[in-house]
Amino acid sequence: MHFLSTLRNEKLYLWSIILVAISLPWPMIYANYSIGLLGLVWILSGNFYLKWKKLKINGHLFLFASSVFVLTVYGLLFTTNIKAGFFLLEKRLAIIVLPIIVLSSESLGKEKINKVAIIFVLSCFTAMTFCITRSFIKFMELYDYGYINHNFFTTDLITVLGISHVYFGLYLVISFVIITTMYFSKENKFATTMLYVLSSSYIFIFMILITAKMALISAILLFSLYVFKTDRRLLAIKHITILIFGLTLLAYLLMSINYNVLNRLNEMISISDFNINNNEQHYSSTRLGPWKCSVSLIKQYGLLGLGTGDVQESMNYWYQTHGLSNLIEFESHNQYMNIILSYGLLGLFFFTWCMLALFRLSISEHYTLYLLFLLAICLSCITENVFDLNKGIILFAFFNSLFLSSTIIIPK
Repeated sequence: MHFLSTLRNEKLYLWSIILVAISLPWPMIYANYSIGLLGLVWILSGNFYLKWKKLKINGHLFLFASSVFVLTVYGLLFTTNIKAGFFLLEKRLAIIVLPIIVLSSESLGKEKINKVAIIFVLSCFTAMTFCITRSFIKFMELYDYGYINHNFFTTDLITVLGISHVYFGLYLVISFVIITTMYFSKENKFATTMLYVLSSSYIFIFMILITAKMALISAILLFSLYVFKTDRRLLAIKHITILIFGLTLLAYLLMSINYNVLNRLNEMISISDFNINNNEQHYSSTRLGPWKCSVSLIKQYGLLGLGTGDVQESMNYWYQTHGLSNLIEFESHNQYMNIILSYGLLGLFFFTWCMLALFRLSISEHYTLYLLFLLAICLSCITENVFDLNKGIILFAFFNSLFLSSTIIIPK
């Protein structure tokens, strides 16, 4: 049974997907509404038997895509904090809902998926421009140069978007990966080359403006890896040389005029176990502190795990008993350690197996954009709990499902 004609359903589905892509960089409420609309279109389109057949035939893909949700349900079986466990389960619903919708619907194909990805990039660019314009207008109203130091080059620049600088940095890494793979996939005219260089520069400048350090490192690393893969290596080497030179010059200019950048860089350079103290503003404390706590708890509970929802409570107790009470509520800042703490070594093995399967699929399908997307997510997981916050969950669930949909088996 279905309420929409096939052609109308395909158009509505495509526009719903586009709306989700547009909403991602903006406050979470827009993404929630757009995903809700996508779900409504999926329901009204009917053909549930065919959708079930698609999911059944592609059950392995569905398992790989929803592995984190599967682990979350597993962890509920032995958690002692049911309330926190179900709260996390609710946050991670998108990890199973989006694969169900996207993998059971008509595949858009790589060409349309690439267009959706470009629309996501344009939305990120619009969000960046909006934040800069808003802050500049505020500066003109105050005419206070101190406002630049306290708003630009800090996380305050993107507060209006309701997203942390870390996750917006991840969105910019994905944007950079998208425009890079599409640029190097074909011969380009001079105007296209200039557009690529300017777009890339804009992304890197904004990363510096919001002090998204891991995003900068990830983007440069992914670009370097891509150079060795592309057949147009000489052209790529020229661009990476220009990129490194430009970034070095830009970093020098910005650090010479702004103490925020200098202070954060100095904290990164001096990061050390000896610098961990009860200070929630210091880089060594906020990064190495949670890691030290996580390692200590893994030694006690790493074999079987604590269960879904119990990790933060245990970390808070550790902080309290080790003179780091100001770090209470700081998460592990490492998704891999968090998985061990929650679900034990078996959970980490299952998660790794599923991610490796996705990597293998992207390589076998020669889908470079998908491969770099997975690498970007895995790199971000080193310093963040990507699957514990809405912005990371939605980004992964949406694009992972979309890229996977181009590889599904169509039932006869």
